[in-house]
Amino acid sequence: MVENVKELLKAHKRQKREVYLDIENSSAVPPEVVDAMVPYYGRLAYGNPTLTHKPGWEAFETIMESSQRIASFLKCKSVEEVNFTPGETEANNLAIMGTALAIREKARKIVVSEVEPINVLHVVEMLQKSGFTATKIPVDSEGFLNLDRLSEAIDH
Repeated sequence: MVENVKELLKAHKRQKREVYLDIENSSAVPPEVVDAMVPYYGRLAYGNPTLTHKPGWEAFETIMESSQRIASFLKCKSVEEVNFTPGETEANNLAIMGTALAIREKARKIVVSEVEPINVLHVVEMLQKSGFTATKIPVDSEGFLNLDRLSEAIDH
């Protein structure tokens, strides 16, 4: 039995090769992203974008410029279609709840895979309590959706 984390880390050092399969929860940041972000951690736009001081104004302007570039790249109708979230859970909540509530008069069915992350399943369960139905599509041993079941589940 491993008594503490230091022993666990020491045991991992003895391995010649490690395979990391938990990309859902965290992953290394690509070096080009780190290089692009370094100036923003200490000298550019590091303030709270509340417009009360120069670092805040710089942060606000950086966010607005980034939003415009992303909106243009994605061919959005307006920059308001771009929303930044602090993480996956908030992004999934915004996407699923926003879509479901926007079309609730036309459709109340949600189709997801059976291997969705827990934050997706929680939102789906909450929407079920609000009158939506949910169908979970099975996956095969390699994680691919059963396309026949998907086709059956989708209202054409």
